[in-house]
Amino acid sequence: MHLRQPLRALAVLPLAALALAAPAAAATKPADAPLGFSIAPVGQSKAHFELEGRAGQTVDGAVAIRNRTSKPLTVVLRRQSAGTAATGGLQYDDPKPGEAGRWLKLERPSVSLAPGAVREVRFSARIPADARAGDHFGGIVAYDSADLERVRRGQRSGGVRLNFVSRFAIAVQYRVAGPATPAISLGGVRIDTAPSGASVIVELDNTGQLLVPSTRGRITVTRGEDTLVGHQVEIGSFIPDSSIGYVIPWQGTPAEGTYRVRGFLHPENAPAIEIDEEVTFGRGDTQALAERSGQQAVRAGLPWWAWLAPVLLAAAGIALLVRVHRRRRRPVARRTAVPVAAPPAFVATVVDLNSATEAQLAQLPRVGPAAARRVIEHRDEYGRFESVDDLLQVDGFDAERVALVAERVVAR
Repeated sequence: MHLRQPLRALAVLPLAALALAAPAAAATKPADAPLGFSIAPVGQSKAHFELEGRAGQTVDGAVAIRNRTSKPLTVVLRRQSAGTAATGGLQYDDPKPGEAGRWLKLERPSVSLAPGAVREVRFSARIPADARAGDHFGGIVAYDSADLERVRRGQRSGGVRLNFVSRFAIAVQYRVAGPATPAISLGGVRIDTAPSGASVIVELDNTGQLLVPSTRGRITVTRGEDTLVGHQVEIGSFIPDSSIGYVIPWQGTPAEGTYRVRGFLHPENAPAIEIDEEVTFGRGDTQALAERSGQQAVRAGLPWWAWLAPVLLAAAGIALLVRVHRRRRRPVARRTAVPVAAPPAFVATVVDLNSATEAQLAQLPRVGPAAARRVIEHRDEYGRFESVDDLLQVDGFDAERVALVAERVVAR
């Protein structure tokens, strides 16, 4: 049965500057640069979808995409799963859609817009027959195709840099009929080390079936009678079937020993959580802290001469550097370079996305048989690829992966 439900919007999430660690890619746009387009639910005053239905039913809707520039542009659309960010709220970082992300089917993978033009793109989502009751989250992510092209040019320029691609994400919340309750549980507490120093990680899981809008509370870290850390906790939206490691920065540098972490968390519309855990910061942790951040933690029970050892090692290192510097200043005989013949050039084969076989696609960089099969399935389901950017609609293909194959494929 095809069910058309009224759409209730929740919120909008513009995601400027999605960082993609990719070789040979320069930043394409500053983090605060405005996008040249906008997306919104059709006929709604708010900007996120909430679709209600029963397991086995189909729901649908549409997004309006507006070109806000004086030039033509093409917007690339991608279905996406949603997770919970470290401090709450939705994030869309996984290039391969998970369960709820696969429910959604877009009418088209991209849309070209004249200056100031608006165009609607419809979508449908089939709720699986075995879907559990409660909330599920997916999303629609939109990119400017010009930004993706700059990524590919940066890939070809050489070097390793951080690439930024601006995007808009609009969340789609599916509420499946049936009994459901909100609940957050404590997964554990530990001390972690990073380049920024030490921190307490509180692992939390949404073990219920409903969205928890917010969570507040207070956590302290003590040793004996001394309170070393006091932290007010504020966590945003926490979606079901997701986990986070909430980070509490350590004030100063921890010493070896055992600490007590206590506090209460109060999730909205869900039972409170009491925290009372002991965590140990051991010898291995002090070494990890020194290696990652350069900070020296206080070790327990060290003899007096152990504190002298780092000083002696530092002095020996300085002496060694002086000797190396003096030796480098001595003149050395020049050597004549012997020319070496360059290896023969490799000519890559360019394949057409609309006619290539699975075996041909599997030979492309970072593709392989499984990804090649998904390209063929996408082509069979949606029809011809209009451009190379349409690969972004194929499960498992993100901007970095598309950039790697861009010079080896065409869409004729």
